[in-house]
Amino acid sequence: MRLLIFRVNEEIYNMGTPFFSIIIPVYKVRQDYLEMCVESIRKQSFCNLEVILVDDGSPDNCGAICDEYAKKDARIKVIHQRNQGVSAARNAGIEAAQGEWIMFVDVDDWVAEGSYEKLATHVCNCDYDILMFRLVRVYENQAVALTYPFEPNRIYDTSICEDKEVLYRLAMRTPKSGNSVVYYSVDKVIRREFLNTKKLRYPVGLPKSEDKVFVLQCFEKLRKFCFMDEAYYFYRINVDSVCNRYSGTADMDRLQLARMLLPIANRMDTELGNLKGDKDYSVLTNDCKRFLFGIISD
Repeated sequence: MRLLIFRVNEEIYNMGTPFFSIIIPVYKVRQDYLEMCVESIRKQSFCNLEVILVDDGSPDNCGAICDEYAKKDARIKVIHQRNQGVSAARNAGIEAAQGEWIMFVDVDDWVAEGSYEKLATHVCNCDYDILMFRLVRVYENQAVALTYPFEPNRIYDTSICEDKEVLYRLAMRTPKSGNSVVYYSVDKVIRREFLNTKKLRYPVGLPKSEDKVFVLQCFEKLRKFCFMDEAYYFYRINVDSVCNRYSGTADMDRLQLARMLLPIANRMDTELGNLKGDKDYSVLTNDCKRFLFGIISD
């Protein structure tokens, strides 16, 4: 196995371009979090990657820290832009990316040692657009590895109606207790060509749940999907993060989200209804309404 990994690593490294592009939006984060995040990637045994740090107009010294990292490591690129939000930052990273595969990392999280080497062996010469893996939620006093509703190492093929329905519903629904959501960005490896060919980008201007909209749009377009039942990502539950802060515009934000999600649900219902020969099919719309009701209640 070790020899196989070495050969994959050697082959990919000699391609002349990065195999992985790791996109990290940076905005008002503690210095030790930023350093822990970047170092967890720099120290990976798999070296053929680029790290794109997108300084989203951070008013502190985050931008300067990013520049220092770029001086120390030629694989690190820095984009400085005015503050536009995480979606615009990720989109800028996608535009700049050169790797065959793209991954997203939040700046207050970190990646398990040896992750990229293992992931490379799975996606090298594969026939799917997205690979998903497990993440661990890290709280102040504990770490929780959540369960996932996928069959490990099975290729979900969207040319099969049942597989398409499973992917659509899991990304749309409200997660059950004890299960991870399916619509995070940070637990996936996504083929760059797929994102560019299908013109898939994050919705700019949506303060929360941008991941859900993005992943649903990806699931609408993908051919094949695979899940690895191995934990590679540590997701820090940070009480100071945007998603954990009260917003006085919450009602308008939810209305904006509903206006994005409901048309996606309607398209999915129409598509699946046609495949099933059921003109009254409305499962995704109902799932969407339950999700929206849940976040309004929260």
